[in-house]
Amino acid sequence: MKVVVTSRQTIKPSNPTPQHLCQLKLSFLDQIQQPHFVPFIYFYASSNSGLNKATNDRRRSEKLKNSLSETLSWFYPLAGRVKDNLFLDCNDEGVPFFEAQVQSSLDHVVGQSNSNSTLNCLFPYPELDYAGDLLLAVQLNFFNCGGMAIGEDSFWII
Repeated sequence: MKVVVTSRQTIKPSNPTPQHLCQLKLSFLDQIQQPHFVPFIYFYASSNSGLNKATNDRRRSEKLKNSLSETLSWFYPLAGRVKDNLFLDCNDEGVPFFEAQVQSSLDHVVGQSNSNSTLNCLFPYPELDYAGDLLLAVQLNFFNCGGMAIGEDSFWII
């Protein structure tokens, strides 16, 4: 399965984080534990909307980016960064958002017994060891058949 990343953006919250909420201290237990890596993939079948595939993909992408931007206003820590393993800096830097084209059909990926390494390419950071100071990253994958998958990396459990 070949996956080609076609776009890399940073999605920022639609509204800024209130000044009094810009730093969240991590608990002692959060400070001493290793960062956790929690990947999720959500698969969606093709929606026959009568539009051509490129137009339909563009609309779904814009809708998802707008929705993520609105959501980050409510869950503002996800758009921030971990600082010195002591606190979350809710600085509205945003969430990395990748778009990719998958040279396969959704049925082939879901219907086969794929190894984890095959599915890793549907995540924003397929090497699975990059956490850095991020809390969330998203990759929107479009399949040749019109289906899509959203790969999400949550790097810290809060």
